Parts: sequence; structure tokens; C-alpha cells
Amino acid sequence: MLTGPAPAAGTDPALVKSQRALLLDLLGDLDEQALGAVIAMPSVPAGSLGNVDAAPEAAALTKKISTVTGVETAAGQIATVFALAGQVDGTAGKFGLTAQGTPLPAASGAP
Repeated sequence: MLTGPAPAAGTDPALVKSQRALLLDLLGDLDEQALGAVIAMPSVPAGSLGNVDAAPEAAALTKKISTVTGVETAAGQIATVFALAGQVDGTAGKFGLTAQGTPLPAASGAP
């Protein structure tokens, strides 16, 4: 799943929470119905409300799906492909251009 940028500072927190809940429900459904799920998002600018993987309500889901930050960069796009392959192997993680993640997932055994 490809998402847009994180909400800007000053966005109504109730709106952000409801949009995030819808996105997390959809991701959970995708993960259950497919071989896995990856959410790819742009880098988070300073002062924004953060990405989906930073949301407290996403903690359980992000143990099963992979998140990639920085999809607007070549490295983020490459990490997304590797994260998709990792999902086939049952591997999940946080990848891309964040302090919490690693630039690229480990090599996958998927064809």
C-alpha cells in the first residue's frame, strides 16, 4: 500500500486518528488475505504528526507487516521491493530512511 505524506502540524487530531484507524484496518485485512502487506510512505518532515508505524495503535500490526519510509527516493523504492519479498518469507520490519529502521531488509529466499 502506498500512502501520502504524514498529516501536517495543526491537523485535527481526531481526523488523523480516524484516518489512521481506517488505514490500519485495511492493512490488517490485506495482510490476512494475502501473503503479507507492506506500507510505503514518504519521509516525515519535521513538525508533522508522524507516520502510521509510529502510531501507538499500530504496534501489534507492525509486527506482521513491513513499513518503508522514504518511498519518494530510489533507496525507499528498492527497500519496498525487498520488503515485499520478505513478506513472502514471513519477515516484517521497519525499513527506509528513519532512525528506527534499517535502509534495506535482509536478502530474501523468495524467487
